[in-house]
Amino acid sequence: MTLPDVGTSATRIWKVIVMGKDMDRESADRIIAAADRDPDSSTATSGFADRADAAATRNQEEDEEVHRADCY
Repeated sequence: MTLPDVGTSATRIWKVIVMGKDMDRESADRIIAAADRDPDSSTATSGFADRADAAATRNQEEDEEVHRADCY
């Protein structure tokens, strides 16, 4: 999916509206903890915890970039 080129803040808002809530660090940590508690669960074996962690990190970095861009 290609995001519209309408500026960093607007693109970020559009992404959340169209694609749903972004993975945040708190949610990723809960998923990781659940996978750690039950290593045989589908959460642990499917790689979901790793994907959640990567998405939270990516979204945190994007949030920081948007904040920096909005400050100038």
